[in-house]
Amino acid sequence: DALITRYQNELSSLKGGAASPPPTVSVPPAPVAPSEPQATTTPPVEVKKEELRVSGGGTNLFPISAVNPTKIGDFTIRNDLARSIYFTQLAMKISDQMNSQNNRNKKVKFILRSGTTTSDSTISTVNFTFNSTVPQPDSPHTSLFNMSLPVTFAAGSEKTFGLWVDNFDYVISGSLTIEYSSLLASTNISPVGGFTFLLNR
Repeated sequence: DALITRYQNELSSLKGGAASPPPTVSVPPAPVAPSEPQATTTPPVEVKKEELRVSGGGTNLFPISAVNPTKIGDFTIRNDLARSIYFTQLAMKISDQMNSQNNRNKKVKFILRSGTTTSDSTISTVNFTFNSTVPQPDSPHTSLFNMSLPVTFAAGSEKTFGLWVDNFDYVISGSLTIEYSSLLASTNISPVGGFTFLLNR
C-alpha cells in the first residue's frame, strides 16, 4: 500500500507539473547562390582624333592712328597626327573694303612671327600692294597671297603664330578681312579648321 500511494503521488505530481519544452529542431540554413563578381567600370579613355588643326581669328578695330607694325591677330596649328610634318607655305585670302585713300596703291609688309609679340622671331615677310581704286559697297577687292612657313611640327606639338602688317596707314572706315586658305607641306596633308581676322571701323 505504501508503494502504491507513493507511485500515485509521483504520478499526480508529474501530471500537475509544467510540461517540458519540445526539443529544438535545428533547421539548416538555405543554400546561398554564389555571388557574381561585381563588374568594375573603367572610365573611357579619350582618344584624340588624328588630325592637323588650324584655329584662331578674331575681330579688332583699326588703330585710331597709324601704328607700325599693326597686329592682325594670332592663329594656332596643332599636329595630332602620328608623324612629323614639315610645312612650307601658308596661303591666305585678303578682302579689302577699306575707306582709306592713304592705303590705295600702298605697299605694305605682312610679317609672320613665331609667337604673339613683336619680340618673337620673324619667320617670313611678304610685300603686298593694295588696289588703287576705292572698292564699291559689298564688292571688296579680293586676292590671295602666300607666306613662307618653313617649320617642322613633331607629332603632338602645337604652336601659336602672330600675323602683323607694317607700313599700314590710317583707315577712316570699312573693313579688311584676312582668311586662312591652305597650308602646304612636304607631304600630302588635309588640315581642318582655319582662321578669319577682321579689322573694321
